[in-house]
Amino acid sequence: MRLDGRFRGGMSKTLMLPRPLSYCESHKQNPAMVAEIDRLLDDYNYADVARILNENGFKTGDGLPLTSPAVGYIRKAYGLKSRFDRLHERGMLTVIEIARRCGVSTNTISDWRRKSRIRAQAINDRNQFLFEDPGPNRPKKHARRTSGNRLHGHLRHAKFAGLRDDKNP
Repeated sequence: MRLDGRFRGGMSKTLMLPRPLSYCESHKQNPAMVAEIDRLLDDYNYADVARILNENGFKTGDGLPLTSPAVGYIRKAYGLKSRFDRLHERGMLTVIEIARRCGVSTNTISDWRRKSRIRAQAINDRNQFLFEDPGPNRPKKHARRTSGNRLHGHLRHAKFAGLRDDKNP
């Protein structure tokens, strides 16, 4: 860009200045950070990626600390695969897919995840997960209960309630 200036007394000066960066160019993300986000998304959700990058001194193009939404925006803007897509490509299953394979409800799958009976990976900060296929060793619903223990417990409670006949144990 050319800037011509004329001063009092007739002297003129010409300055050649570089073209100013557009807003998008001035707020462009650090390529090293984008590569690091791409690498970290294989193993971490957005919140963890933001925390790790902040600990390593990375900032957004605006110079602000990274947040979970910022990591999501950068991932989308730079065409990186989502955490969901990465895990699904590795063979991990959605809650509906694993529920169908195990023949149980999605609530049972969530319960098994909380009890660590099946392995899961968080895909975001909203309590959503993808699950490892347990294969032939999948948990069984009510596996800890046996019909004998359950019946015995009901009879014992019935005795205390006065409902059980002592002649027929």
